[in-house]
Amino acid sequence: IGELNVTLPAVALEQHALLTRQSGLRLAAPTRDEALVACVKDGDHGAFGELVAPYLPGLEKLLRPLAGQHEDVCDLVQDTLLRALKNLHRFRGGRFSTWLYRVGVNLSLTSARRNTVCRRILDPKGPFVISAPDQPIAPEERAAAREDAARIRDAIHRLPAPCREVVELRY
Repeated sequence: IGELNVTLPAVALEQHALLTRQSGLRLAAPTRDEALVACVKDGDHGAFGELVAPYLPGLEKLLRPLAGQHEDVCDLVQDTLLRALKNLHRFRGGRFSTWLYRVGVNLSLTSARRNTVCRRILDPKGPFVISAPDQPIAPEERAAAREDAARIRDAIHRLPAPCREVVELRY
């Protein structure tokens, strides 16, 4: 592990030393995330920025298909960070990034249910248009593409919620 710019709270160091003595095993030192989570839980809210900074690009990438508009993605990221800070006491260990991403997905799904975020997945006019075609698209082809997109949206909508969530997160 690289050098940390944080000091572990005394309580975390004492717990680590006690567990090491009691078990007779050499326990691994806390990871960067574990150290920073302990600092934030101990009242050092400045450590929260250092904790989440490496995960912000991944969080934004994860939430982009669920939100659609850039402003909505920014709002969801901000809401995710606020919710994560507020509920950090519920984090029980494991990979912090997984927990943070789950908080973001749950918030985006809640927002989608409340119709505050316009999701435009598989919408031909949506954010997934990559480039304009060289040739104009014939009206018949455009109509067929709209019909295909509608059938795909309907099929996705009929999926059970967990399966639908996987498809929406992937595409």
